[in-house]
Amino acid sequence: MRKFTIALAVTVAACGSGSVRESGVGQTEQKVINGIDSTADQDAVVQLFYYERNSRGIGGCTATMLSPRIALTARHCVSSTDEQASCDSQGNVLAGGRIMSDHPASAMYVMLGVSPSFRGRADGQGKELYLPESKVMCNSDIAVIELATPVTNAKIAPIRLDSLPVKGELITAIGWGLTENGQNPSRRQQRTGIEVLDVGPVDRSNRGGLGANEFEVGESICSGDSGGPAIAESTGAIIGVVSRGGNGSKSESDPSVGCKGLGTHNTYTSVAPYKDLIMQAFASTGEEPWFEGGPDPRKAKADATCTTDDECRSGKCLDGVCVDPCGSGGTCADGHTCKNDVGFCVLGTTTDISATNPGGCSTTNNGSDASSASGLSLVAACAMVLAGLRRRKVK
Repeated sequence: MRKFTIALAVTVAACGSGSVRESGVGQTEQKVINGIDSTADQDAVVQLFYYERNSRGIGGCTATMLSPRIALTARHCVSSTDEQASCDSQGNVLAGGRIMSDHPASAMYVMLGVSPSFRGRADGQGKELYLPESKVMCNSDIAVIELATPVTNAKIAPIRLDSLPVKGELITAIGWGLTENGQNPSRRQQRTGIEVLDVGPVDRSNRGGLGANEFEVGESICSGDSGGPAIAESTGAIIGVVSRGGNGSKSESDPSVGCKGLGTHNTYTSVAPYKDLIMQAFASTGEEPWFEGGPDPRKAKADATCTTDDECRSGKCLDGVCVDPCGSGGTCADGHTCKNDVGFCVLGTTTDISATNPGGCSTTNNGSDASSASGLSLVAACAMVLAGLRRRKVK
């Protein structure tokens, strides 16, 4: 274990994550402030680790699975960056905020679960990074990771790609950051009822501003929550990822002091401005995104065989076939007729649906085992070192 401890000390500086006792976006300690244990239904939120065998580089963050092969996180989680970032409303750097270089995609790993087992193997390994062109974190602290193989049984999250967050709406924050007691949680944490205080662009004379692709909340996240999601409580969709924050305070005895109190301001990067970037990853994997308010894309489309309502995107399995509801005036897609007594469209020109169409799309459950990727067991061993080292930057 000694060699990993030494490598870790080097990586903290190289990755721009700062001292593990600072209140920085890039740190790998701390839980959501004043949160509670996260539940299994939030398992789309995963631990993200960076490990390079040759350089002995190690780092960690939070990410969210958008599909079995796509994870969403912050740019500074996949790159070597400055330890701090202060920005104006135009996305210009006031201090720090530089991106020096990007890690190899193959050095990024994900682990599933409320409390992942560091004695096992990683669940997925990166294949490709999709990144904004900007070389600063301001207004563009977001990254998409395509994994080499699908993560078996991964939960996925819907995402808001067509509109920005709204001032006053409530979000849930999820991650493995420091607790209000300055302790590392053994389980993933969540905090609900967090209000969106401001949506960029916003200029301020006394502290850094918000870019057009950013929004701000108050006390909530802490070191270790970087890259974690802001989940809209009205729809359950991801609307942003953790970028930076804090209140400027530091304490050797309480590393969470910079994350607490009324003077704490935390910045998220909105995901909607990066729709094209995110869709590039989906085009590469051939998967479908789960759009806010829409059905889970892994469920079956109309005309596919089914046994229960839950298997169908429409939520209706009729006589062994997934069916869509009839439109206005009883309209249906070509080749379908509205079965008036139930209000759903059936295949054919009659209401006899005894014959099914096996040609429809069925659930998209890719069964490849991501644990076969090379190096996954190595990063699992290194993850034991990272129980107290997740990243977070300071304004």
